[in-house]
Amino acid sequence: MENNEPLYFAIDSDILRRLTHIDIILESEQFYDIKNSNDPLLKKYGGYLQRLYHKMKNDEIRLVIVDAVYQESKHSESLVNFMKNYCYFPKINAVNYQEKATEARNLAYAYCAPYTMGEKQFPAPMKMIFHADENKHAPSNDCYIMAQASIEGISLITANGKDFIFDDKSNSENHYRTNGIININISKGYYSTAQSNRLLVSRPFHIRTIGPLLTKDKNVIIETISPFNEFDKGSELIS
Repeated sequence: MENNEPLYFAIDSDILRRLTHIDIILESEQFYDIKNSNDPLLKKYGGYLQRLYHKMKNDEIRLVIVDAVYQESKHSESLVNFMKNYCYFPKINAVNYQEKATEARNLAYAYCAPYTMGEKQFPAPMKMIFHADENKHAPSNDCYIMAQASIEGISLITANGKDFIFDDKSNSENHYRTNGIININISKGYYSTAQSNRLLVSRPFHIRTIGPLLTKDKNVIIETISPFNEFDKGSELIS
């Protein structure tokens, strides 16, 4: 991780809820004993989540809330307060709203369709779900969360491996979904180029993958794509 420039990552609702819980606990206590948590996700990844929380507090990492996550979370006072105090939001206004919405929608649908590399076709990395009120299949919220992060040029931190990372019908080490998301993002132009000419691509990171890199050593470099756009502070948007 470079010394001065904060890194930007989107987070999904699961990560947002756990960070909010950690923040509430640490407001009244100096130490949070994760081992006593009743939350399985906190019990399993609590150490990594606390590292992420402290990196956020130190402004080494800035957490971005995309619209799909905000819509899932806006009814919770504690989540809204956390987003207001600590998080950032894409710059969306009356001028660019429709363009960004269409761009994210197209990318979300692309994640749910087979794609081709060379002469080989691969299955869709993400899944449509059935929406009863519209009586049709459409991309899930997870697809939109990933798409909205990608069009801003940021990667996503999640603990949801079965929908973002691997095929749960196979095994948890195949990274089948992540690889598909990366390949589709490259084909759609959602990447930048590092000095080594390596492509830096918007992608999902599981907390168990990125957690070990969130050390106190500032010389540890997390190489990830840089944002295409600027972001607004939650405190500037949420009253």
